[in-house]
Amino acid sequence: MKIAIIGAGNVGGALAAKWAKVGHTVTIAGRDQDKTKAKADQVGARVATPKGAAKDADVIVMAVPSANLVDVATELGDLKGKIIIDATNIMGPGARTAESPALALAKAVPGAKVVKTFNTAFAQIHGETKDKAVRPSQVLVGDDQDAKDTVKVLIEEAGFEPFDAGGLELAPDLEGFARINISLAYGPGQKGPFFYYFKR
Repeated sequence: MKIAIIGAGNVGGALAAKWAKVGHTVTIAGRDQDKTKAKADQVGARVATPKGAAKDADVIVMAVPSANLVDVATELGDLKGKIIIDATNIMGPGARTAESPALALAKAVPGAKVVKTFNTAFAQIHGETKDKAVRPSQVLVGDDQDAKDTVKVLIEEAGFEPFDAGGLELAPDLEGFARINISLAYGPGQKGPFFYYFKR
């Protein structure tokens, strides 16, 4: 599978490493070319511009700041029929009443298949999922079942257990859960990431 990861941060880099290792063709695109190339060389991925990475990709992972999500996505070219994973979180004052990044993305790129996931697990946990007897869950929501089935395989290959929570209208709830998780990890008096493990 051809996967484009837009964003060369910790989460995007962790996913690129896992998917490249199992044989997918992974391309990373980021604003800082030196940082992006270093990350790609480290994990065995290719480097391209965002539009170039997205052009031939089957799956596009948006791992950029939520404030830039729609602008970046609309500059990627024709995304009709492509699976787009929104891994962003909206944080800060007003986040609870602001428009969901995933829903805004779906409106901005009609014809694409938007799936919200990979936004609730900290980057640090990606290195700890290997050989776990009970894998941490990765919740996903989206409106296209075929797209979700494809993303479920990618979730499993990343070391998580996929948990399909329903349609994309539930994205605001998933984003709210991520804010709670982040608050528990990094709020006053906390000492580090607080990880949730689920078992069906």
